[in-house]
Amino acid sequence: SHLRAWELTFAVLAILSVVIGLTAGEGTEAESWVGLEWGLTGIFAAEYVFRVWAAPARWRYIKSNLLDLASIIPPNAAHAFFDSCDSFALHQ
Repeated sequence: SHLRAWELTFAVLAILSVVIGLTAGEGTEAESWVGLEWGLTGIFAAEYVFRVWAAPARWRYIKSNLLDLASIIPPNAAHAFFDSCDSFALHQ
């Protein structure tokens, strides 16, 4: 029961994070979402670190949950990475 509630809570937070990422525009309006986006990233990072710490085989857990690891990359770093990939593709 508690595990189901925990997973449901994080599913809702993940959906909220995606919605924010997709709807936040550029400029002044986007700045208002930055704090919320970083807060959600912090929550996901703390939860991931806790799951790694609680795993009986930590390295195996990390290797088998790479998507979870990628999800805690700070939002601005992810945007910068994909922007640089777009720029690289345009120059070829």
